[in-house]
Amino acid sequence: MILEALSRCIPDTCRLTEVRQETEAFVLRGEALSAEAVQRFAGTLRQHPLFRETVLLETGTGGAAGLQFTLRTVAALPETEPPHRGSGGPNSSPGRGRNGEGGVTVR
Repeated sequence: MILEALSRCIPDTCRLTEVRQETEAFVLRGEALSAEAVQRFAGTLRQHPLFRETVLLETGTGGAAGLQFTLRTVAALPETEPPHRGSGGPNSSPGRGRNGEGGVTVR
């Protein structure tokens, strides 16, 4: 999902040469035709709902396209919630509480 979103964000004037995942961040190395193209790519990532933060780490000359760049972007992964265990109300069936203790008694 994240890699697919990255591929949709990259303009024709840039090419990624390396994508490295570091926990929830991604380090993107690539080549671009101009500094403006890199800024446009970074701006697109900043506006995308899957990415929280995008920082241009470095740019330099070289590579087939003329300009090399490194970006770091943090994925805005959805929070995962533990499975819902119910309210324990009067219509609940017997179950286990924390640490395997207890349950609900229906009288």
